[in-house]
Amino acid sequence: MGQLTNEEVGASILACTLLDIRTTYKSKIPGLRTYRMENVLPIDPQNAVVRYCAAGIQLEQSGQPDEALRLFTLAWDKSTDAFERTIAAHYMARHQKTPEDVLHWNREALSNADSVGDDRVQEFYPSLYLNLGKAHEDLGNTDDARRFYTLAAGRLDCLPESPYGAIVRRGVMDGLQRTGSLVNESEA
Repeated sequence: MGQLTNEEVGASILACTLLDIRTTYKSKIPGLRTYRMENVLPIDPQNAVVRYCAAGIQLEQSGQPDEALRLFTLAWDKSTDAFERTIAAHYMARHQKTPEDVLHWNREALSNADSVGDDRVQEFYPSLYLNLGKAHEDLGNTDDARRFYTLAAGRLDCLPESPYGAIVRRGVMDGLQRTGSLVNESEA
């Protein structure tokens, strides 16, 4: 794994998180390359698991998904606590071949976040619930999808006012609308 600067690690994690959400939820993010990582999520760029994930993100962005998955798997294998497993599982979920496996890894990310026991993961929950909602929706589990989108909506206040926060909020609202929990004003 090549050496990345702290800024590159932060930018990679942020870009990948936003790119994942933008791709999944068909949203636009202005200023993606200029938003600073420390304004988004409490992730230490010196953490080895974070560095593996950041390097994997760079490989994803350069069209090398198999190599990216190898680094995400290494991040999972090297994780030493629930916080690190939360991060690694999130990226593992992105590279699964079946919707069932995507759901499994998103559940793994949430389970580990629930085990962290401190505030480091509070800003993760809206996105974790959003990803679980989308995974259930993709499997046709509308009731479960709606439940997770509703849980995500209940945690939106912990998100920063940032491009990341805006994208998660939009994804949650879109999910609620797709699952019939939110009526579009033009339909009311």
